[in-house]
Amino acid sequence: MLEAANYLEFMVGDFRATGKVDFALTQFASRELNRAASGAGGAPLNC
Repeated sequence: MLEAANYLEFMVGDFRATGKVDFALTQFASRELNRAASGAGGAPLNC
C-alpha cells in the first residue's frame, strides 16, 4: 500500500507541474490500493 501511496503522491506533484494526469499510473495505484484494502498478500507489483 505504501508503494501505491507513493505513486499517488508523485501523480499529484506531476499534475501540479504539468496540469496532466498519466492514467497508466492511476490504474496501477488504484489496483494496488484495492489489493491492499482487500487484505491480499504477496509481493507488491513492480513497475
